Amino acid sequence: MAKSGSEKPENPKVKATPKNSLSNRAFKVGSLLGVIALVIFLAFFISGVKRKTEIAVCLNCHLEYSKMTSLPFVHNAFKNESCQRCHTVHGEDKIKVTFTRYIDIIWKILIGIEPKGTTTFKSKKTGKRPKDISKLVKAEKKLCNSCHSSDKFESWKTAKYKHPPYKEGVCTSCHDAHASKHQGVTRGKPSKLCPSCHRIADWMSKEVLHPPFKLKNCADCHDPHATNVEFHLRAEQKILCTSCHKKIADLFRLKYKMEPFEKGQCTKCHNPHSSNYQKLWQEGPEAEDLCFSCHDGSNGVSNIKKFKTMSYQIKPFSKGKCLECHKPHATSGPKLLKGKGNDFCFKCHGNYKKNYLPIGHNKKAKFNKDSPNDPAHGKGSCLNCHVPHGSKWFGLVYKEIISLCTTCHDKNVFRGYKRDVKKPHIAHPVGLNITDPWRGNYLRCSSCHNPMGSGIKKLKRKRDDDLCIQCHNIDDPTWIRGRNKT
Repeated sequence: MAKSGSEKPENPKVKATPKNSLSNRAFKVGSLLGVIALVIFLAFFISGVKRKTEIAVCLNCHLEYSKMTSLPFVHNAFKNESCQRCHTVHGEDKIKVTFTRYIDIIWKILIGIEPKGTTTFKSKKTGKRPKDISKLVKAEKKLCNSCHSSDKFESWKTAKYKHPPYKEGVCTSCHDAHASKHQGVTRGKPSKLCPSCHRIADWMSKEVLHPPFKLKNCADCHDPHATNVEFHLRAEQKILCTSCHKKIADLFRLKYKMEPFEKGQCTKCHNPHSSNYQKLWQEGPEAEDLCFSCHDGSNGVSNIKKFKTMSYQIKPFSKGKCLECHKPHATSGPKLLKGKGNDFCFKCHGNYKKNYLPIGHNKKAKFNKDSPNDPAHGKGSCLNCHVPHGSKWFGLVYKEIISLCTTCHDKNVFRGYKRDVKKPHIAHPVGLNITDPWRGNYLRCSSCHNPMGSGIKKLKRKRDDDLCIQCHNIDDPTWIRGRNKT
């Protein structure tokens, strides 16, 4: 009987749906990844077992290294690699380690049995130590560089200044190749390691010690490998010193700076380790000893030292107290002074201020171009007449007083002593060869007048005849105190 056209064949071909196709593909990918993961796991496992086996063989004679992995700082090569990463295999063990022995060692590793053996010293003492001597697989410098090759380590190779142990490639003179109690796997604390080569006893005996040096934290300032800065400093002095001395760093923004400070030459004035003088000065004990090491006219620097030979010196300068007037690093005003203008002078010479401010010397007098002080300080400045350190003329004026006064005042204002002036304003004699019986020294303008002001007209030191009788007898004007009448 014929089959109906609407009926389907008994065994039709089944087509995979999209859902079944994705499921099969995911299964295959997952299986492949699982196999890869298993292979990687086995590779690491076998590698780890192999490494531990090789180490166990070494510990049979070098048992002292078995406990070193428990130290605070362990060299990665020692912790994660077999001994043969750095050392050649040596001795009879190269031949005698059989397959059976390897299986025995592996089994003990898997069940956690601690290695048993002897120490290097005992092996050598009992004569069991192999005759062959292990060597490094490469020269020490090349071997260390084969792992330590980051940008930091690479920069050491091209650095200008290299620490001798690093330069010579003897890394193990400072570092333990296996493990250590000290950071950086060093053989000791910096406080003991550095002085083992660098003799610092003389520095330690000084009165003032730089805190990092006192604590022997040498690596705070110095790089023990290599840098591009002299003395193996970690950075230029300007950066290194101010990394601790924050207040000093702020001074760089000021307009006027001492040249060594501006150039970051801190050690030109300060010893970075120790000194017998305050503030770690290179010279002392007074500030002048340090300042005059430069300010002596040499190398184009201003010669301030010459004023020490002058007959008259300002008191702080005569005592070597330069820092009473000057700041040592930087200021907002010129000459590194602690203040500006006449107000700075009045901090010590305040008794002159009241009488000086109203007089013409302060209000009207033009600045004195004849003054040696540079630059000209303007109208009324103390520095128009005085020098700030020392002078051969009393009053610290920059030249003889009569000559100084006539720098601004017309020379024809008085006849002076044996001076041919037709119409003098005054006729009182003055000069170096005439004694001043009242104020001492020779007779000069300031014998009768106070250039800083007196509160009396014409800057007179006394009113009317009271001024005259300081030298003359009121009953006999020809008589002068201290002079015999002829």
